[in-house]
Amino acid sequence: MMRERGFIVPVWGYLVLAIVVLGMLYGLLAWVDNNWETSAGVRKGEAFRQAEWDAANRQAETDEKERQAAITAALLDEQKLADAADRRADDSHTLWKEAQRDARRKGTALAVCAGTPEPQPSGGDSGGGLRAPPSVAPAGDPGIRLTWGGVRLYDAAWTGSDGKPVYPTPAGSDGTAGPGAASPYRLDDLVDVHGINAERCSADRRDYRALINRIRAAEAAWGRDAAAQ
Repeated sequence: MMRERGFIVPVWGYLVLAIVVLGMLYGLLAWVDNNWETSAGVRKGEAFRQAEWDAANRQAETDEKERQAAITAALLDEQKLADAADRRADDSHTLWKEAQRDARRKGTALAVCAGTPEPQPSGGDSGGGLRAPPSVAPAGDPGIRLTWGGVRLYDAAWTGSDGKPVYPTPAGSDGTAGPGAASPYRLDDLVDVHGINAERCSADRRDYRALINRIRAAEAAWGRDAAAQ
């Protein structure tokens, strides 16, 4: 009997031990599985965020390339317009020089001493060309007047921002009196108009210099900011 009892007790002990070991293994497996899922979830979340960042960076690069392309295209368009205006201005200047040589060849007077002529119709801007109504002749006026040929040469020298003549055909310059006939305009009128245009040129020069200074200041500030970063 003692031998039988001594044999039975170890068998149940082994069973209990096996159950305990199995329980521990199950718990270990559950822990490993849980941690594996957690780690996999973390890796999946990081991969998802990285994919989002990569997509955002690619979109930002695409947007920047499109922006740069749009800027380049706009600058090219503006340069084409500027080049076209320069060509038209060169053509206008060439025609003006030809008219000047023609006037000299024919001996066309630019001013004559004559009585006060009747004012002829004129229009357009008072700046840039002799298009304003002529001034009233003061008492004792010697009667020196610009000829229509002189007015035409003066007006034809002015071109606009598009390169085209601002005053291609001064009023009366092609009249029956001819280019050597007296116009209603006195020398004072020429000086007044020239003063207006000189003032405008001075303002343009100041604006141009101010623009250059602002661009240089912006470039310097941009460089300091980039260096600080």
